[in-house]
Amino acid sequence: MQKNKIHDSRTLPAFTIIELIIVIIVISIISAVTIVSYNTVTNQAREKAALVELNNSYDLISLWKLEHAGVAPSSLDAAGIAQPDNTTLAYYTYGNGLKYCISARADETTAFYRLSDVSAAPTEGSCDEPDWIAGAPLAFNNTPGTNKPLSTPISGTPDITLYTVFSIVDASQAWSSFGGLTPGYDYNRFYFQGSSAGSTTSGYRIDTPAQLNATGNQGSVRTPGYHIGWMQTTSSGTSRSFAYDEIAPYATATLSVHAGWSFTDLYTPGVGSTYSGIATVVYDAGHDELTRQNIMNWLAKQFNTGQTF
Repeated sequence: MQKNKIHDSRTLPAFTIIELIIVIIVISIISAVTIVSYNTVTNQAREKAALVELNNSYDLISLWKLEHAGVAPSSLDAAGIAQPDNTTLAYYTYGNGLKYCISARADETTAFYRLSDVSAAPTEGSCDEPDWIAGAPLAFNNTPGTNKPLSTPISGTPDITLYTVFSIVDASQAWSSFGGLTPGYDYNRFYFQGSSAGSTTSGYRIDTPAQLNATGNQGSVRTPGYHIGWMQTTSSGTSRSFAYDEIAPYATATLSVHAGWSFTDLYTPGVGSTYSGIATVVYDAGHDELTRQNIMNWLAKQFNTGQTF
């Protein structure tokens, strides 16, 4: 007679909920560390590639200048430089073509530039941005119809230089402003001032705690086409000057000593049927003619206005 064999059936212990949670957390941490490490390595590789492209392009343009009487090429194509696959190059000439800025962008947030007249290592930033011309502005607003916060609100009486880019289709409609600082109210204004319908004259308006409606006007500004204007106050806010479409002051005047402004934003006017705001940029500095020339030429090239200053 065959005896039934009794098998010793043993079951493996199951994971507890707490143990499963710990395992999941450990796997998540390992995955996160792996992803971060991968992204770090990838970003470093992009930055190194951008720096290589920047330095190579800088050397090629420097060589071009030596072979062309010290004048920089008008474009990257003219120098035989093609856009690389994983890096975006930007290039601008200034100082009548004797100087230039070349930059390489690794991604949306990281870029490096070099200037022809500065013997230094690459600096973080891009020639697509105005920082390289005269340092970082308080704000650069190229979105018509919007306000952009100043990096540092303006208070007191610092030197201020404000630029605007706009276009006119015709002058049949009034346009009150070509851009400026906000908030604006009596005794606290700093903006480019338009004019009435049919007029080609435009200027600026400055209000201070001591002086209301300090203005200046220039003719042949509201005419069809692109225009670039600038206005500034210097010497603790007591000297004012402005011009449209030229780097030299159209007019210079004094401004009464005052307690100071209070501005938080930079606005660019919107787009209308007969006119269009394009961009504004403001610095907490007084600019000389060479700096204004460089900035206005950059603005002209950036927004394809067809102007040269």
